[in-house]
Amino acid sequence: MCGICGILQFNKAIQTHELQLMTHALQHRGPDDAGYVLSNIHQPSIDSFHDEDSVAEVKTAYPSLSHNSQYQIGMGFRRLAIFDTSVLGHQPMLNHDRSIAITFNGAIYNFEELRSELQQAGYSFKSKSDTEVVLTAYQHWGINCIQKLNGMFAIALLDKRDNTLYLIRDRFGIKPLYYSQHKDALYWSSEIKAILKVSSLEKQLDANGLYTNYIWQQSADNATCFKHIKALAPGTYIKIDLAAQQTTTHTYWDTLQLTHLKRTNTSIAQIEELLHQIVKKQLKADVPIISMLSGGIDSTTLSAIAKKYKPDLASYTLALNEQHYNELPQANAIASHLKLQAHIQELHADDLLSDLDASLTHFEAPYTSIEPVVLAAKFMHDKQFKVVINGIGADELFGGYQYYQRIYQWEKLHRFSWMANVIPPLPFQKTKTLQQFWKAQTVSQFYGLFHEGMQLTELQQLVSHPLSIPTPKQYEAIEQLPISNLEKISLLDLQHNVGNHHVVREDLSYMKHSMEARYPYLDHELVAAVFQLKTALVYQKNTNKPVLRAIAQKYILAANMQMPKKGFELPTAQWLSNNKSIENYAFEALTQLKKRGIFNNKTIDLWWQQRNQSAVVSKIWQLISTEKMIATYLDA
Repeated sequence: MCGICGILQFNKAIQTHELQLMTHALQHRGPDDAGYVLSNIHQPSIDSFHDEDSVAEVKTAYPSLSHNSQYQIGMGFRRLAIFDTSVLGHQPMLNHDRSIAITFNGAIYNFEELRSELQQAGYSFKSKSDTEVVLTAYQHWGINCIQKLNGMFAIALLDKRDNTLYLIRDRFGIKPLYYSQHKDALYWSSEIKAILKVSSLEKQLDANGLYTNYIWQQSADNATCFKHIKALAPGTYIKIDLAAQQTTTHTYWDTLQLTHLKRTNTSIAQIEELLHQIVKKQLKADVPIISMLSGGIDSTTLSAIAKKYKPDLASYTLALNEQHYNELPQANAIASHLKLQAHIQELHADDLLSDLDASLTHFEAPYTSIEPVVLAAKFMHDKQFKVVINGIGADELFGGYQYYQRIYQWEKLHRFSWMANVIPPLPFQKTKTLQQFWKAQTVSQFYGLFHEGMQLTELQQLVSHPLSIPTPKQYEAIEQLPISNLEKISLLDLQHNVGNHHVVREDLSYMKHSMEARYPYLDHELVAAVFQLKTALVYQKNTNKPVLRAIAQKYILAANMQMPKKGFELPTAQWLSNNKSIENYAFEALTQLKKRGIFNNKTIDLWWQQRNQSAVVSKIWQLISTEKMIATYLDA
């Protein structure tokens, strides 16, 4: 788990001080070590350099980075040492003849099996790191090696044998990778903030990226909120032919291909056994590891299984005073039952203020609330943990959200959708819900009812001019598939809720405090196995997550099984209404945003007056985080 970045200039030398600035902007992702490699398009060799933060052995082995170089390609790296914490795991890593260089961010859980396979093919290894396995796998199998990788990864590979450069992202986009193609240059990084260090890059808001973020809580179709900067799509790699100056994009894995799998006689017992294997693999680390423990089914089941393979397993729980958000009683009960080393973080509204500015500005896009994972990551980091097991993905894979049950109702009401234009608007919540359901003509529109931030009409009021926001391309593709609506919802969840939203924010949150998060439920082999279960097992009208429940009941307490679903979130609405300091913070941010003149200030004022309504609070926080984003990344 680290930070990677790089620069490619086709027709002139790169500015190595900008490469250094980019790398230093990622220091929080990798405080343990740093380094660089540089090369030229027509130069067969790759040269290594140390950074001021490199470990002593690296400083001794390589020269410092010169700011007067004539190189065209540069790769920077920040290391968070998880596997083989010795200097042998230093990156950028080169192969034996220095013809291939890699910077790798992530974790490969089957690296030991791959290393054995490569050793049988005649390769030897200097380190015990997964990075060296990926490098050697590429040397042996070429780019097709990524099909063999089980894990999360963002990779930059420079191959001087055929003069190619690859940028690669894992199947679900767990590890982020952004890039900017600007004139005759290419920049890439684990976080946008590093790319923004490039002086020649035009730094402006991308209106469409911002607007789709407001609606979908993440910019659509791999755009970002910044012009000229894109996210590499999950399951995708870019190949750059350096000599020909040609760039091509390739999809090596797509969630849509899950629909090609046959619903066989795969059993729940087989899913359980596979989950055991996955958790066991993801517990591998040469540093302290902890498990998230909310008290609900997802994290509790993982913790119970993990305890079987790691007897000294520790757990983390967030304790809040607000009853609707507090999961401490159930978490304490299961921690005691499993004999976990429980770590509990008690949090109050005033605890936010010391780090709220830094937390909001760390994100490079607006968000609908205050992110609790940042606070959790800092707490766990301060307790000397480096790796955390997380339950993200269970709801999307096993059908945990309320819309997996509500869609049955929508399908029935859909036959009477013509009534939406007949019945006048009424102030009753059930009637409003009914009218919303009628207006949703497609599965994507139904799904959007549960995932939109601002409604399009609200966004139009905010910007004061007509807008036409297209449906994301991935939604359109899923809509056309000849599968059930429930399966479409699951695909939308895996592509949007996971790949475009959850893992992006999770990565930024954990890595802000140098923490690696692992997600057993997002193992691509597990996802494929669940998609081979008969749909009647996976989706049930009156029960959410029936498959996971059938597994969980063997390991956890009845109280945890019966616990109402609670998201890992903070009571932002209550704190905005009841805490004067947070209210002042929000008001000041909105005041600064209004001075910019980019939105309709009357709409902002109206929403502020309505801040006691929970539906409005999310829009207020989207605007607050927009102001912080602009002030941090564009004003400077």
